[in-house]
Amino acid sequence: MAWTLEKVPFAIQGIALGNAGLAGLFVLLGNVYHRDDEYIFAVYVFALISIFFTVLYLGKVVCHPTAFKVDAAAANTAFTFGGMAINLSLLASFLDRPQLGLPNGSGLVAVSFAAVFQLVQEGWFLYICYITKSGPQPYWNAAVVSVAITPITGVPVDMPEWIRHTLWFVGLASMAVTLPVQSYSVFKHHRIFGGTGNADDIPKLNNHPSVAIMQATASIVCSGWHASPVRALSDSMQDAVGDVLFAASITLFLLTMIAVVVRRKAIYGAIKTQNPALSAMTFPFVITATSAAFYYKRVRGDVMEVVVWILFGLCSTLVISVTLIYFKLILFGDMLRVPDVELEGGASEKKSKIDALPEVSEMKPGLLLDEAGPYVYVTARNEFISALQCTIPAPQCCSAV
Repeated sequence: MAWTLEKVPFAIQGIALGNAGLAGLFVLLGNVYHRDDEYIFAVYVFALISIFFTVLYLGKVVCHPTAFKVDAAAANTAFTFGGMAINLSLLASFLDRPQLGLPNGSGLVAVSFAAVFQLVQEGWFLYICYITKSGPQPYWNAAVVSVAITPITGVPVDMPEWIRHTLWFVGLASMAVTLPVQSYSVFKHHRIFGGTGNADDIPKLNNHPSVAIMQATASIVCSGWHASPVRALSDSMQDAVGDVLFAASITLFLLTMIAVVVRRKAIYGAIKTQNPALSAMTFPFVITATSAAFYYKRVRGDVMEVVVWILFGLCSTLVISVTLIYFKLILFGDMLRVPDVELEGGASEKKSKIDALPEVSEMKPGLLLDEAGPYVYVTARNEFISALQCTIPAPQCCSAV
C-alpha cells in the first residue's frame, strides 16, 4: 500500500477554511466576552488543524502539478482556491498575536499577500467561467466575494482603512451582481418561480453540499462592515447599514437552510458516504455565526445572544464532524493511499487494458461520478505503470462537485 498526495481532494481546502474560520470566531467571542486567555487554546487548535490540511493540498500542488491543473481547469473545482485565499488571510491575521513573538508587521505582510492572491484567483476563476460558460452558482461566492474577508483580517494587523474599505466595496459589488442569479438557480424548481416544486427537478449542478455556500456572501460582507465600518458616516448611518446587512445575512441563512432541507437526500447521501465535499458546508455556517457575533457586539440583547450561541453550536458541530471524517479518511481510508489492485488476465491483456486508459492529464475536469460510473484512475511513474479501478467518492479521485 503506497502513499501519495496526488489523490488529495480539492475539497480539503474547504475544511481547512472551516477550521480557520472557527479559530477566528473564537478570537471574536473572546473579545466580545473579554475572555481572550480562556479561548486562546481553541484558537491555536483549530488554526493548527487548518494549517495541516492546507499543507496537504500544497504538497499536492508541488509534487503533482498535473493533478493540480485538473483542479484549476473547471469552475466547479477552481472556486476552492477562493476558499484557500480566505483561509490564508484568516491564518495571517493571527501572526501579530503577542504569544507568537513574531516581528512587527509580519501579519500585515501576510494578509496583504493573501489579498493579492484573492484578486489573482478571482481573475482566474472568472476567466475559467467565461471559457467554460459557467453561470453564477452558490460556489461562486468562495471565489468572487473572498476579498471581502480582508476588512476583517486587516484590522488586527493594522492594514490601512482605505485598502480594507476598497476591498469591501469590491465584495459588495460582486455580491450584488451574482447573488440574484445564483439564488434563482437554486430555487427555480420551486413553484413560486414557475417550477414544479418537485425536489427531483433540482439541477444536478446545485444539488450538492456546496449549495450551503449561498449564505456566505452576505455574511462575509456583513462581518466586513462591522469589523471596518466607514467612519466618515454618522453613527446612525453606520448602524443603519449594519442593520440592513445583518438582515440580509440572516435572510440568506434561512434561504440556505430551506435549500439544504429540500436537498436533504443529496446531503444525507454525502454524509452516509463520508464524501469530502461536505467541507463546502463548514465555513458558510461559521461566517454566518461570525456576522451574528459582530452584530451582537454592537447591539447586545438577550435574544441576539441566544441567536449567536445557536449558530455557534451549529457551525462548531459541523466543522468538528467533517474534520473527523477527513481524519478518518486520511488515517484509515484511501484518501492518501494507492491500493494494490491486480488486473485480471495475462501480461498482454493487462498491457492492452492499460494502453486503453486515459492519462491523468486527459481526464475531463468536473466529471460527475454518477454520470461516469466507477472511474479509472491511472498513474505512471517512470517505466512502472499501475492501473487502479477507482470506486471511491468523486472528490477523492479527480472529479468535481
